[in-house]
Amino acid sequence: MAKVKQRNWLLLITVLLLIGSGIVLFIGAQKNLGLGVCYYNDLEYYQGDLVSNYEGGSDCYCSITGDIVCESDSVGMTYETFSSSNLAFRYKFQNFLEKANPDLTRFTLSDINQGNGDIEIILEREALCTDEGGAPTQVGMYEKNTDNLVLTTITNRDETLYSRVCIIENTFSIAQIDISDSESYSLLYQSEGGQLYDLKACYSNGKLYAVDEVFKDSKGEKLCTCEGPEISCEEL
Repeated sequence: MAKVKQRNWLLLITVLLLIGSGIVLFIGAQKNLGLGVCYYNDLEYYQGDLVSNYEGGSDCYCSITGDIVCESDSVGMTYETFSSSNLAFRYKFQNFLEKANPDLTRFTLSDINQGNGDIEIILEREALCTDEGGAPTQVGMYEKNTDNLVLTTITNRDETLYSRVCIIENTFSIAQIDISDSESYSLLYQSEGGQLYDLKACYSNGKLYAVDEVFKDSKGEKLCTCEGPEISCEEL
């Protein structure tokens, strides 16, 4: 009887060892095939790991396919309210960045030119370009609201065409757009993940100004500086 029990324990231990070995082999094969492994900002994540600050999304996790999936991806993402009417959109390559992945949540407002009912807004953002410095194909749109102007883009992110992290410049030139009747106004950018970002523009006397831009107040008695979005002024 004792020998039977001993054989049963040996059999159970053997089965457990085989199961354990199988799990280890499966995990190793999964990693070798790239399944359940995600990469972002030079970091490696495994299936189920939380990926912080991914493209401005929330609750983003590494999936078994190697893609990063966010619960917020399907929430509020729409272009139905955007327009390209009276818009001239241009884009160009600026320079390369020595990093593995672009930070799609970083945007810099470079300049704003406004006059005669037209406005030109220039911003820089990270993307993937060709090895020769070719900017990815993209489209720009905007949405005008009573208290803000929202810019957005749709960018080709095919990694078989674009593989090097770069800075690109986007120029939105909108003709005949009036924002002068507002008490306050903000400039926003909607990322391609559907998140809204304040570009920290200043608003004064019906005009938008970029950070560090200097201008006179409505009476011409003070010299003001945009500190984004706050404005500081001093007597002339």
